[in-house]
Amino acid sequence: MQSISGGRQRNGEKKRRNRAALSCVPCRERKSKCDRQIPCSGCKNRKMVHLCYYFAKQRKHARDAITAASSDSPGASASSTSFPDNTGQWRNSQNGSNYNSLGTLYQHENGCITYRVRQSHWSSALPSLSETLSTPTLSTTSPHLAPLQLDRSDSTNRNAGNTEAGSHLLLSLPAKQHCKYLVSRFFAVFSPLIHVLHDPTFHREYETFLQDPKSVPLSWLALLFTILSLATMTLDDDDWVLDDLGREADGPSNVKAIATRFRKAAMSSLEADNYMSRHRLSTLQCLVLMIYAINHSQGSGSSWPLLGLTVHVAISLGCHVDGERLGMNYIEIEQRRRCWAGLKVLYMIQALSFGNVGLFALPKFQVKLPMDVDDDDIRPDSLPTQVDGPTQMTYMLLKVKLYSLVDQIADQILGVEAPSHASIAALDAAIEREQEHWDEIYRSHLRSDKIQGFQRVHWNILHSHAHQIYLLIHRPLFGEPAKSGFLQRSRARCITSATALLDIHALLSDEQQFRQFRWYGFGLGSFHAFHGAVTLAAAILQDRDGESIYEMQSVLNDCTNRFQSLSGRSPICAKAYTILKYLQ
Repeated sequence: MQSISGGRQRNGEKKRRNRAALSCVPCRERKSKCDRQIPCSGCKNRKMVHLCYYFAKQRKHARDAITAASSDSPGASASSTSFPDNTGQWRNSQNGSNYNSLGTLYQHENGCITYRVRQSHWSSALPSLSETLSTPTLSTTSPHLAPLQLDRSDSTNRNAGNTEAGSHLLLSLPAKQHCKYLVSRFFAVFSPLIHVLHDPTFHREYETFLQDPKSVPLSWLALLFTILSLATMTLDDDDWVLDDLGREADGPSNVKAIATRFRKAAMSSLEADNYMSRHRLSTLQCLVLMIYAINHSQGSGSSWPLLGLTVHVAISLGCHVDGERLGMNYIEIEQRRRCWAGLKVLYMIQALSFGNVGLFALPKFQVKLPMDVDDDDIRPDSLPTQVDGPTQMTYMLLKVKLYSLVDQIADQILGVEAPSHASIAALDAAIEREQEHWDEIYRSHLRSDKIQGFQRVHWNILHSHAHQIYLLIHRPLFGEPAKSGFLQRSRARCITSATALLDIHALLSDEQQFRQFRWYGFGLGSFHAFHGAVTLAAAILQDRDGESIYEMQSVLNDCTNRFQSLSGRSPICAKAYTILKYLQ
């Protein structure tokens, strides 16, 4: 028994000596008894090193990478068109706090971006471990465009298939002169109404694409197809591009066919990019613009499921967290804020159509509104301190503010219980204050000729939205006998707003100076006008308004004839014409 015990003691001492021999120098000097060991990849004899030494090396590599990144690209911005293919953290949003609910953006080799919530990792509870395990931060050069051939999943077979898909999709693009014409048309006509892009950044990326079409990711290619589709919607029936690209018998049919073809190509590009699980900012920009296009061509109900998906793509990209808190430059911050604001506008339009179906949690996220500045004034490290007059963002910001009332309207007006006179009066007054604010902004510059053509359209469209909301909030009282002064005023508001909607629709459809914006009257503008037309028809049928009935009848007849003339370009007008003809 003693020999066996002595043998065990000798074996134990031998093992302890072996462990001591394998200890790393830092631990041995501190006489540490730490036995957490991992294989050392740097030693030829495959000795073991302590984790503390391994972590120290990792911290040194991280510091060296950060120093090199800051020295190599001190002024890099999101508008850069270089294509780095490294992997790691994009931004670290801990801000030196031991507890922070923010997360981190990660850039993958294929260019996709993922937002990871910090609270879901143990590193959020162990600050020292967070510092130790931090991966090297990416260069501040944000890879807005990653090479098409690198923009693939890990599977080799799928990689080959996607490369083939990308080449096939490039063949779906029109010739360069057609692309340039349609892109310029989009930025002149469509972009000012839902300004989610940063124009200089896109134009730099577009020039890169023209030089090497295969250098862009498929999500950016989808964005380009969407832009081409939207631009096609703005063309006149006799535009030369329709003759070159179309195969249909007439202009309206060509517009519809070409716009649909480009929109399908955009969806094919997103699907080839596996957009359900891999996202970039261009993915989100493409989806926001596509929903806007669907709303104006097919009606808002057709895009409801896609809108829910797009909101979650935005959250996956971390757009529900303001970019200032993620350490981004101003161009990156503004692009993400614009996409989030665009989603809020689209969601609120849907809420007006469907009632209060749960406006999601968009207002609860602390994302600031975009700055009211022009694109050319934004720099990666600075923003203008003072702006004179309406900018490229003014219209969208005013629209977001107007639609902030939608939550109240959905609860009080579109709810189960009948709204009170007091709630209707309060909402009416709030909308009227917004209208006075718009007039103050636009009229002063209208007199000095500083206002641009598209800003005149903005002004009218804003009032169109206001009158549409007036009709919604006063509709519950419209059929009641006017026994009080308030009910009389409520009915008068309905008739006034209905007439104003038809006047604005006629202005955007018939005036030569607004011809480029006729597409708005084909879509949402016609929907608003139809709402006004039905209101006037109801007022005429009730026969309560004396001699004004003849004036309302004349306005309604003009609207019916206008819907008939626009039926070839607008499915909404075609349906509205059939209904109004029956009411007549």
